[in-house]
Amino acid sequence: MTAPTQDPVADEHHYAPPEPVPAEPAVPERPASVTDEHVKAADDFVAAVAAAATAAEGAKTDCKVMAKALSAQAKAMKGLIAKLEAMKKANEKDPLAKDWFKATYEAKVMDGFGKLMTAIEPCKTDKAVIASLKDIGPKKTKEEPAPSK
Repeated sequence: MTAPTQDPVADEHHYAPPEPVPAEPAVPERPASVTDEHVKAADDFVAAVAAAATAAEGAKTDCKVMAKALSAQAKAMKGLIAKLEAMKKANEKDPLAKDWFKATYEAKVMDGFGKLMTAIEPCKTDKAVIASLKDIGPKKTKEEPAPSK
């Protein structure tokens, strides 16, 4: 016979209480190389992606309104994207900073972009919406060479 638990229902029916749900993995401590300015830029970008998703959600199925709202958000995001690209380049050789940013921001950014993609679904083929979305993404600074065969 098993020892009684704190759960009288589990004792009566002889089943184990549910396992506790594992907590989210802990975010590593912020490395000294990550400045308050870096954190602010990343936080601002997360907020800007969320704002773009909210703007697209607000337009519902009106693609003209959605394109206009996304264009306004793209203008606000251009400076942030430039800062983030510079930070990314600076952190390429800093694995602690790279890992910290990934642990701290990846899920937030993916969540924001997921909401944005869901919101634009009704207008995903609209040329003006597509053009506005391209303005939101990072710019390629040079063309990638075609893969050789």
